[in-house]
Amino acid sequence: MHGFRSTFSTYMNDLPELNPRIIDACIEHQMGDPIEQSYNRSGWLNKRRHYMEVWNDYCASLANI
Repeated sequence: MHGFRSTFSTYMNDLPELNPRIIDACIEHQMGDPIEQSYNRSGWLNKRRHYMEVWNDYCASLANI
C-alpha cells in the first residue's frame, strides 16, 4: 500500500495546479495540528473526487499504451 501512496503522491505533486494538502487528504495523511483537525472536518470531498479522476485518467492512459 505504501508504494501505491508514494506513486500517487509523486505524480500528483508534479502537477502544479493541484493543492498538496488535498493530495495528502486523498492518501489519508493527517493534516495540521490536533486543533486544526478537530475544527476542519470538511474532508474536501468534491476536490478529492476531482483529484482521483485526474489519477484515474493517468492510470487509464498507461493501460492504453
